[in-house]
Amino acid sequence: MSDTTTGLKEEISNGSAIIDASESATVVDGMAMQMLSTGYVKIWTTGTPYCGAARIITGTDAGVASAVKGDRIGLLHKGEHEVYDSEDTVLALGQPIKPTGTTGKYGLWVGGTDYADTLAGYVDRTKDADAKIIMRHVGGI
Repeated sequence: MSDTTTGLKEEISNGSAIIDASESATVVDGMAMQMLSTGYVKIWTTGTPYCGAARIITGTDAGVASAVKGDRIGLLHKGEHEVYDSEDTVLALGQPIKPTGTTGKYGLWVGGTDYADTLAGYVDRTKDADAKIIMRHVGGI
């Protein structure tokens, strides 16, 4: 599959899940997600298991790549995809990144400080005008 805005080829995993009924925010394409013990997902928050970046399959908002509680979303674990820069620091090409817990955004992962299970990927394109970056995925559950 090609991303229509970047032309990048994406390798999409078969992971998917339903957004938990307790999620009050809207999930948009590229947000960091967490897996709950029930098998449902929510937007990632600090101290929870990172499970991948959201890929909106179908959503309730017509014409918008977003979804709300009860919608099924894809979870990207490998390949490349646009995600949101937390803008906490200036990210450079090749730097490791992690979910920050700020509305599903990604920021700098620091070796020796951050846990290995929060390493989401590496920067393959720095932020654009919409604070989107290209992340090369390295995992998620």
